[in-house]
Amino acid sequence: MDELSRRAILGGAVAAAAAAIWTEPLRAQFVWQKGDWHSDEFDKIVHSSRRIKVALHTDTIGDGRLLRMPRNCLNGLHFGHGLPLDQIQIVLALNGKANLINYSDEMWQKYKLGEFAALKDPKTGQPAVRNIFYTKKAQYTSEDPSNDDSLYQDGSIQAQQGRGIVFISCHTAVEEEDGAGYDIALTPNTSPVVGS
Repeated sequence: MDELSRRAILGGAVAAAAAAIWTEPLRAQFVWQKGDWHSDEFDKIVHSSRRIKVALHTDTIGDGRLLRMPRNCLNGLHFGHGLPLDQIQIVLALNGKANLINYSDEMWQKYKLGEFAALKDPKTGQPAVRNIFYTKKAQYTSEDPSNDDSLYQDGSIQAQQGRGIVFISCHTAVEEEDGAGYDIALTPNTSPVVGS
């Protein structure tokens, strides 16, 4: 018997033995350790010297209402209470299907996330194959914070990130999406998210 055949037989025997003694089903890594994440970026948020810190949470996309919360909060604190923008930190923490808005157009297209989220693209009327919440308006015709055509009323992710709002994703939600048959292959320290 040559070396290759011995290796093949030994490898097969090891795999068979492992399968026989491994009784637990394989599971995703639901709890990642600090080294698995972009922990430096997270630490900047947690240890920010900004006076006002607001964490908002949602788990549903709906019609995009989830994006009104951080926008309205920032506008209220800045314009309504006169707080300077550099003293306000707003984080939108997403889980469940809301987590999907953090994904890039490539992810929406590859995994047909519009079908998964039952979300139609208003331009096509079909299930979205792009992140319809990401792109900001091409231009604004008003500086009035109450005007719909101002930056301050643009609820897009891109506009809000430009104003300092941070969007974070729930890792467990990614695992749940994967478990729902959407085989979203992520590895630690990769970034399929928008604006990263």
